[in-house]
Amino acid sequence: MMSSNSAADAAYRVGSLQSYGGDREPLCFIEEAMAVRPLGTQPLGICSFGDGRIAMAGYFEPCAFFGRVTVESGVVIVAEEKDSVSGALYDGNRYRVFPPDAQPGGANRCQTVNPGPDGTIIISANASRTFYVLMPPTPDSDGRWIFQYSFTLPDHKDGQYRSVHSAIIRQDTMLTTEAVGDADQPWRVCLYDFTPDGPKFATAWQQPYSYLYLVDGRAGSDDTASPVWLITDSRSNGPLGLYNEKKLVVPKITGNGGCTLKNGGLLIPQYGQELRRRSGGGQPRRRSFGGSEGTLRYVPAHLLGFA
Repeated sequence: MMSSNSAADAAYRVGSLQSYGGDREPLCFIEEAMAVRPLGTQPLGICSFGDGRIAMAGYFEPCAFFGRVTVESGVVIVAEEKDSVSGALYDGNRYRVFPPDAQPGGANRCQTVNPGPDGTIIISANASRTFYVLMPPTPDSDGRWIFQYSFTLPDHKDGQYRSVHSAIIRQDTMLTTEAVGDADQPWRVCLYDFTPDGPKFATAWQQPYSYLYLVDGRAGSDDTASPVWLITDSRSNGPLGLYNEKKLVVPKITGNGGCTLKNGGLLIPQYGQELRRRSGGGQPRRRSFGGSEGTLRYVPAHLLGFA
């Protein structure tokens, strides 16, 4: 834990950074303290590239934001980079991240984002089982990322269609959380293997609660055996908080994904549009006229047992 002098120094550093005169104010967190910062977007999935860079899905834009995370003098600094993925070329046609057939109803929304091979990113649209692999812009693509290929997760043997709400890619495997049509029913954590013939369903673990989102606990490493971390959305019917497997580690926080930083802390985005608040033991309720703002939460390593 930080001494009072160290905490004061870190708080002063946060204030100095937030008054920085650049065109994009960084988000700053004291390294040893959990805190939440408001965002100008509604985020969902988030991932770490392992080199200090992160990507976060902007749901309504839709787009994938990039950021860089550094730690200086006890302060975690999350600075947005300018090369967000706000458009893509599909066979020479320009679209807003996803092609028209990604969402037949026309609701073009970004749900998950993962790092892919050779500088690519892998994204999915709202609750979709199809994932799109995009490569970085070239001098001829007018700043737009370029579609390479897509893949669709196979349906389960019970014949029930399940929506994919979070996804983490680990080398030759993929973890997801999935829900049947009634999202208030308990969700599943599912494992898929990547094969030369495409993704194959391997196994699934039924969870006791609904609205559970994967948190990548690897800090960008290639460890495929690291535990499954989950965080509840505010709509979950279980005890709210951050879980390691089924053990509640940090209670009473909510979010829609997460990634581990090099210092062992976590960044957890919160989709605020449907944020429910519980007061006095009554029915969880959303704020009128559009819900709440999106946020990014920092959870220090010492709360997770990493330090």
